Amino acid sequence: MFKNYLKLAFKVLGRRKFFTFVSLFGISFTLMVLMVIMAFLDTELGANAPMSEADRMVLMDRVEFKTQFYDTIYQVDSQLVAGKMTYDTVNFETEEAGAMVSQGSPGLKLFRDHLEAVEPYEHFAAMFRRSFDVFQDGRKYSLSAKYADADYWKILDFNFLEGTPFNSNHVESATSVAVVTDRMAREFFGTDENVTGRELTLSGRTFEVIGVVERSRTSSVFTRADIYLPMSTADNQTLSSESLQGPFRGIFLAPSVNDVKQLQDNLHFAGRNVPIPPDMDDFENITIKAFTVEEKYAWNLFFDDEVKKSLSKFRWILFGTLGFFLLIPTLNLINLNLSRMVERSSEISVRKAFGADSRHILVQFLFENIIITLVGGTIGFLLALLVIYLINQSGALPDTILSFNWRVFGISLIICLGFGFLSGLLPAYRMSRQQVADGL
Repeated sequence: MFKNYLKLAFKVLGRRKFFTFVSLFGISFTLMVLMVIMAFLDTELGANAPMSEADRMVLMDRVEFKTQFYDTIYQVDSQLVAGKMTYDTVNFETEEAGAMVSQGSPGLKLFRDHLEAVEPYEHFAAMFRRSFDVFQDGRKYSLSAKYADADYWKILDFNFLEGTPFNSNHVESATSVAVVTDRMAREFFGTDENVTGRELTLSGRTFEVIGVVERSRTSSVFTRADIYLPMSTADNQTLSSESLQGPFRGIFLAPSVNDVKQLQDNLHFAGRNVPIPPDMDDFENITIKAFTVEEKYAWNLFFDDEVKKSLSKFRWILFGTLGFFLLIPTLNLINLNLSRMVERSSEISVRKAFGADSRHILVQFLFENIIITLVGGTIGFLLALLVIYLINQSGALPDTILSFNWRVFGISLIICLGFGFLSGLLPAYRMSRQQVADGL
């Protein structure tokens, strides 16, 4: 039976070429855009190397010092006593009248003295970024360097093409070693093979390359860099600063997904109990922001005081946009399918006259529509691969490398089938209920 449905579906595709073209164009274009969007979200927020454990990570790169100012508003009551008006100003209320705020990245002292003792977590790594201008063979290279602890490589699973990461011994002894990305190796050394053992000089200090990693595909500032160096090789002024503010960021890896919320709450509590340093005694309280990966991405877009508000906005906009983008072509395809099926009303009536019941008619039309949708989805899939390739080649997203993995393909396939089912259900149901006499 389904074999006959399949043959009939392809005959219908060739019968009215204009309707077929419009249907396939709407399906393929819609699914192409959805696949590209999902590929982007999967790259930025999905569990992919080097952030395969993204759902266990807590990111901390924001500390806020704040003093809230208030106005006192007195409530004046008056009454006549012994022929004289008296006033009572005992009652009053206060309202916020502005605030003095200083916010930025935390200093290393905040992590070392106050946050590293917070539990639960398996690994913690502090890091900060610095840029270098390096000259090689008469050319100038601007390199983004990330100084990090040894546990950085235990939290993030970079794909090592050759060599190894620096370890705790390298950090403790401030050994001049470096890990570089494959892109940096190709641009600087002319190749990404047999790079270990080579040297490069940064601000007068020579570093030996001990590892080459595949460049991070995500735009996250916690992973993105050209070269990775042991934290202890940074300048002493940065490392020994007593300020609670500085250029640092931190990543905590919770033991499990269920421990992430507790770790965030404990970090927030620890932040509120950090003593105000003498050089910042104009401020009354300290607030740190500890994000999940998704919260950090949403907060970077909206910057709400409450992280949850940014996350809620991000989700509403994302799902609203995707829902709207699916709804419009679905409604258009319903109208197209209904028009196409009305033309076949005599065919349906003849089949019913020979004994076909409504259920068979309904299944047939749904099957035909799903086949058409899958053909359009295949075209959309190929177009999505082309668009992703063009985006990566053009550098339109300079800090992000889109990829189309099987998880994205599986989600796209489910959407494709749902798309075909929803756009064909109503027309198929209406035609399956048609009376034989009306069709004939």
